[in-house]
Amino acid sequence: MLHFQSSLQPMPQRAQYSTTSAAAVRAYLGITQDELAAYLGVSRSQVAHAEAGRRQLATGPRTRLLRLFLVVPQPWGAGPPETPVIDARLLRPAGPLPVAAPAGASEPLADSKLVRRRWRRCEYLAMRLRRALADRHAHRTTYLRRARVLTVLADPAAALPDDNPARTERWGAWLAADSARRLGMGGPADPITLALAEVKLYRLEAEAATLAQWLQPGG
Repeated sequence: MLHFQSSLQPMPQRAQYSTTSAAAVRAYLGITQDELAAYLGVSRSQVAHAEAGRRQLATGPRTRLLRLFLVVPQPWGAGPPETPVIDARLLRPAGPLPVAAPAGASEPLADSKLVRRRWRRCEYLAMRLRRALADRHAHRTTYLRRARVLTVLADPAAALPDDNPARTERWGAWLAADSARRLGMGGPADPITLALAEVKLYRLEAEAATLAQWLQPGG
């Protein structure tokens, strides 16, 4: 196992590079073994063997992996921790408050087929929107993470010397294009659009909670 003193650490402690570093870097960037292998200049099976601890990467690929490891934020790598990004999901209250049932209804609300049908519809729409938002938040997180790493890698003063700039440039161009493609999946993922979608989800959840209360006996 190779140990090194990271100049990016705020405290005089030793960062540790190991066979798990490849998997940690992949997890942070959201890339496959094939995609990491393209950056390292090795085969997918070599990455798999390195992650499993069966074989070490050669010096060149290991240095290229170390170059990524040093700029990927802790705890995935040895770089400075990420700057927190405000998540639109945190802007919504913990749970919607149901609205009291209207007085003088023509029939008991618990027996109303119209209320029950609308409640099921709200539950269904909220479930779909919740899943879509989770995907869009994930794509946005991946996009921001990759953009950060590519920016640092492009700064000669912020990364280890590059033994193959042409390979890094090609891989970086692919990563940026893939990030943009993912960001567009499932609809816009800019902060304002996501926040408005969260408001829509809150309205659906509030309506569903209200109708669920109305459907209770005596509600």
